Amino acid sequence: MSKRILVVSILLLMAAGAAEAATSAWVWANNPVAAVYNPIAVRAHNPAGGPITITRPGVGVYNVRFGGLFPLANTGGGILAGNVQVTAFGGNNTCNVQNWVPLGADVQITVRCFTPAGAPVNAQYTVLYTFN
Repeated sequence: MSKRILVVSILLLMAAGAAEAATSAWVWANNPVAAVYNPIAVRAHNPAGGPITITRPGVGVYNVRFGGLFPLANTGGGILAGNVQVTAFGGNNTCNVQNWVPLGADVQITVRCFTPAGAPVNAQYTVLYTFN
């Protein structure tokens, strides 16, 4: 393979990665007992560039807010399309998506975490939101 083809291939892969990053947001929610916090910057991504804030209104309930993301994620008509995946991090707990909604210019994803017995529990988790 010539150097020119290799360089072009690398540039195309970088562009594809940048396009994917522009249509997905993610976060590792690492502080399960904090009432409000901003996650570790290198473990989170918001393509809109806004802040990511996580609040815990109750045991095992979390609101993950991606600042300024609604204009990118909106497919029109105020409905958020796409897909949200939540995965519990560590332990035997499970975490699920309750919903995701626009809040002004932001997108908020509500997550609920449970023990194996089904009781609400504070837990670490990851969120991946992909959209077109």
